[in-house]
Amino acid sequence: DLKAAEQMVELANDAVLVAEIVEGRILRANRAAAQLLGYSKEELLSLTWPDLHPKELVHRSAQIIADVWEKQGLVYSEIPFVRKDGVQMRVEVSATVFGVERQPSIMILARDITERLRLEGQLLQSGKMAALGQLVAGVAHEINSPMGAIHANVESSRSALAGIAKFLDGDLSDERSHKRTKRRVEVLQQICET
Repeated sequence: DLKAAEQMVELANDAVLVAEIVEGRILRANRAAAQLLGYSKEELLSLTWPDLHPKELVHRSAQIIADVWEKQGLVYSEIPFVRKDGVQMRVEVSATVFGVERQPSIMILARDITERLRLEGQLLQSGKMAALGQLVAGVAHEINSPMGAIHANVESSRSALAGIAKFLDGDLSDERSHKRTKRRVEVLQQICET
């Protein structure tokens, strides 16, 4: 039933626009299209498909219509639309060819993807930050490993020097201590020479 179909289109959550192929004149628009683009339904019916795109991309609008006509339907993942207030937004469009009032036309279903693209950008950025964090942790580990070995060797050297100092430390006031110290120095020299 035609009336039920028109009602379903009107109640759809996605923007639905019907434009004739030759000039791109908009023949039908649902409330979601009016809300998405900031126009009343009556205002939309006075516009053309190219009017909904940034002026610098009007050629892209004509290309979309030609592609849809040639392939009898397409899905575009990201197309810029311009709202009545001049704000550009990214929309995902699915379009198909059919006839309205004996005119070849295209039916366009459009969905604002601005928020999704923003969230994808944030997700990509957080992924980059996570990768950077892993890289920094790896570099820190590579720096800390040799530093740990150096620190351990310094501690061993300190301990050895403390032992040497103890070994050499003696009471030089008597002859026996002096001989012991002299003998210790000779033993250390022999160790160092070998």
